[in-house]
Amino acid sequence: MKFYINLFLIVVVSFSCDKDPEQNINPQFDSYVSEFFEEASIRGLNIELSETDITIDFGNLDDTKGGECNYDDNKITINTNQWDNLNEEMRKWLIFHELGHCVLNRRGHVNEVIGTGECRSVMKGTEDGFTCTTNFYSKLWWDYYLDELFDESATIPSWYAENNNYSSFNTDSVLFEVDTFSEDFVFEYPGLLSITDFKIDFSFENIDSGEKSIACKIDNIQYEFCTTCTITNARISINSNTAYENQNGDLQMNTNTKLSIVRNNDKLIFFVNERFVHTFESGIWQNEGRITSFSSEEITNMTITVSKLK
Repeated sequence: MKFYINLFLIVVVSFSCDKDPEQNINPQFDSYVSEFFEEASIRGLNIELSETDITIDFGNLDDTKGGECNYDDNKITINTNQWDNLNEEMRKWLIFHELGHCVLNRRGHVNEVIGTGECRSVMKGTEDGFTCTTNFYSKLWWDYYLDELFDESATIPSWYAENNNYSSFNTDSVLFEVDTFSEDFVFEYPGLLSITDFKIDFSFENIDSGEKSIACKIDNIQYEFCTTCTITNARISINSNTAYENQNGDLQMNTNTKLSIVRNNDKLIFFVNERFVHTFESGIWQNEGRITSFSSEEITNMTITVSKLK
């Protein structure tokens, strides 16, 4: 009789320990959470939402925090006020960051930059005033950040290092060149549509010293360089959304400043005075052949040169 009683107690204790995971996820976050676990599965991680204790809801947080993971009860709190001001890509970044803490148990932050100021990881923080830039709108960059999120040993992708040398892009011929004294200049160049690899140099000459801003644009991609900006002096926008900002203050505007956009195979690469700035896939570019340049102040001359690469 004693044997049967002990066996019964073992069974009861065993069942009481195997309780179902507790989940309480605000429906506004369902799609982001599901995508997180899908991306984990794609990368070979054996984690299931159905087996995960997780609570995600809105709450009041310090204004400096977009979200917070409480490791004691696996609860993620999202700052209501900040959420309302985020676009879709930034909301996804925030949820993935907090799930990195609570589900992947990535405690602490990776406050490192690569190249010209891009964030090393989606798990970056703001301790000690740390800043870096993230391209939310590039699939190339998102794939890299997801790889690093689920595998901290992921290395910087080869496509980044392969496209950062201006002198390696030798030109075959000059297809179009125009000089202008106008602060704002727009022209249509339909021939750009049929060129696989090209380089466009926007050369601004005799820029006065002081607070200035120059920019160029090919269709939906805008590239700005400015000394008036308090945070950044180089900015790249995609469909009016900021995709890159150089926040190091190490890029200087000279009397003669050249902004360059190179299309090489399936990448767009950006340079200032032949110094590498940023790169992402050319598929983002809505190719219509419309080229624009503008300056905040009068310049002596501006030359736009479109060249075909070898």
